[in-house]
Amino acid sequence: MEIQSFLLRTPKKQKIKCTPNFLLMIIWRKRMAKEKKPKDDDKLPEIFKSDDGKWRPVVLTLGLVYKLQKITDDDWYDVESVFMQNKEKITTLVELLAKYWWYSMDVAKSIKGDDEELYENLAKGLKIPQDDILYAFVKDAENAIVAEHCPDIALVVHHENKEVILTICGTKVFPAPSVADIMMDLYCESVPFHKGRAHGGMAVACDNILKKILDTLVEKLVELPDYKLVVVGYSLGAGVAQLITLKLTDGKEKERIPESTEVLCITFGSPPVYISDEPGYINPSIISVYNHSDGLSSLSLHTVTKLFLQLRAINRLGISRRRIFKLLRTQLGESTEADSSRPGVRRFVSRSEEKEKEWNDITTAAEAVTETGFSQLCHTAGVTYLVKRGDTGHVVRMLEGERARHLSQELRLRGGMFNDHMPWGYAGLFKDCGGNTTGLSIDMLKYL
Repeated sequence: MEIQSFLLRTPKKQKIKCTPNFLLMIIWRKRMAKEKKPKDDDKLPEIFKSDDGKWRPVVLTLGLVYKLQKITDDDWYDVESVFMQNKEKITTLVELLAKYWWYSMDVAKSIKGDDEELYENLAKGLKIPQDDILYAFVKDAENAIVAEHCPDIALVVHHENKEVILTICGTKVFPAPSVADIMMDLYCESVPFHKGRAHGGMAVACDNILKKILDTLVEKLVELPDYKLVVVGYSLGAGVAQLITLKLTDGKEKERIPESTEVLCITFGSPPVYISDEPGYINPSIISVYNHSDGLSSLSLHTVTKLFLQLRAINRLGISRRRIFKLLRTQLGESTEADSSRPGVRRFVSRSEEKEKEWNDITTAAEAVTETGFSQLCHTAGVTYLVKRGDTGHVVRMLEGERARHLSQELRLRGGMFNDHMPWGYAGLFKDCGGNTTGLSIDMLKYL
């Protein structure tokens, strides 16, 4: 923690302004207060210099981190073993994932109104009998109190597929933003949960949802012993869906679920939400899906704080603005086609002389930041799919178990990190897919 404490020192001449960065700094300082500060700077790496008081635009330092990340993830992101090779299996996978994506969007569009109108709208939107809707909820907590809130949810029976589907909607933006949803997103410091710690707002949502639906859910599953329970969610709803699945498959709630019931969770765009006390914990019932560069796949209080600390670390190298501009204009690595069989997939391969010279100190500075004072929430899915739509079809990276840990170690900066997370990003990913799944079963996901 010596380097982190060193980086958090504020220059004496710096004017204090009440900005989001300043508020984050307050949080960091509270966290770091418990840590023993170094007696002097001699113990720190020689590359770090005392603050020179010179202004360096944050966007320039971000550019350095952005370029550096293109090289540093080569050893796991573009290795041959992560790519699905069988085109038939890729098609089957994308069709099944698209089916549940479009279903979750149909729920989000239809779940509106009060009381009886709510169920009528949902039945009409999903084109199902109203009696098949077991429970629906769409109401913000009064005064946006997070402890009393849960996202929009729908619990529906689908007899044709023998599935009971619990859908947790993402942060509501249209037709009017949900302040309570947004506050739940922002309540991101971890809290004790299950057998570890979890995103605070999503842990609250998980508990609130289970209080509302568990009795009804158990009663219906007992009545339909050969039906599967499928939990689906997007964005905020994806993180909550994963926490609900943890409890239903590995918590005390599992005791109430019939032994014959198979539980499966499919989420789209989930942030890291949980860290178990058991190292390397994964839940095989969870399938996590991301649209290529979806930035939320790596977004947590830990990774955001780590990025700010890395920016400060790089600034402490004392690189002049002119030098930073030169580094940004100079190509780092060589962009090459990763494989002719996967058009559009490109690798940035670093050159040894670059690592040994100008970029060496920047790499060292970035890697020096290892702790932030916040829990490093992780991905606990049994399988994680990174899906990209190319000109000739979909490219799928399949990360099993702990291979997805890289997604939660740092905030991955990508050109499309925001657009790829938005609903229209996933809509483009699954355009013209999922409409014809006749003969395809969710069971097939186990064998792809």
